[in-house]
Amino acid sequence: MPLPSILNPSRALPHLLLCLCVCTATQQVAAQAGSGKGVQLVQRVDDVLYGVDPISLAILSNRYVSGVMVKVNANQPSPVLGYSHFVADCQSPLRFAIVSSAQSPVDLTSQGASSRARYDAAKAAVDAATFSKVGMLDGSRSVAEFACSSTQRPARIAQIAKELFEKGGPGDMRTALCDLQPDGTLQTREDVEVRFSDSEKVVSVNRQWLSSGRVTDGEISFGSGGARWRIDRDTAEASLVRPGGKVSFVGSCVAKDAKP
Repeated sequence: MPLPSILNPSRALPHLLLCLCVCTATQQVAAQAGSGKGVQLVQRVDDVLYGVDPISLAILSNRYVSGVMVKVNANQPSPVLGYSHFVADCQSPLRFAIVSSAQSPVDLTSQGASSRARYDAAKAAVDAATFSKVGMLDGSRSVAEFACSSTQRPARIAQIAKELFEKGGPGDMRTALCDLQPDGTLQTREDVEVRFSDSEKVVSVNRQWLSSGRVTDGEISFGSGGARWRIDRDTAEASLVRPGGKVSFVGSCVAKDAKP
């Protein structure tokens, strides 16, 4: 079914290793985080999970919030990949700065892991740190949005994290449901959720943001290792193109809000 109104707004108006479902380890960590206790997962980029420890959040002013971001490998949650002490500028447009990064939270400040030491370091960083516009592929947008929102609505931290993990992204995100094949199989999986942004040129497939994602006026594509999925924005056909240009599978896409 053609999908011009969603896939191609200009006419009326994402590693061959595509993970079509979140792995078991990710589900276990997400279930724990979804309870509102412990680290709250807010985004997955490739095989890296980004989370925030709500206890670490500190309001610096009516504009700035600091906290600790945690990075975890989705396929091997332990050991943790690293911790980053950050400051989020909650004034629109959102900005983000890393104060320090370490393999252990104890090493985030020279005075250790105390909240007082982190607060003092964050306050000093507000004037000295270099803030950057938030982005999707480094976790900064989701982390900043969680920090800014959850400090204002602490009773809803689990819901805020869940919404960001499942539906976060730039304001112009569009969604298509496509028939695709999981890696290494010939079985077709229907209604795989492909979300993409024209403004930031980023792609998410089944809640997993892909650094390999590309968005142009003509197509949405994602994949690596020489093989890519390509979704034609005029015909709404999803093709798996292998090295050498051979097409080994063709599926269709439909706008999510057009599904019965």
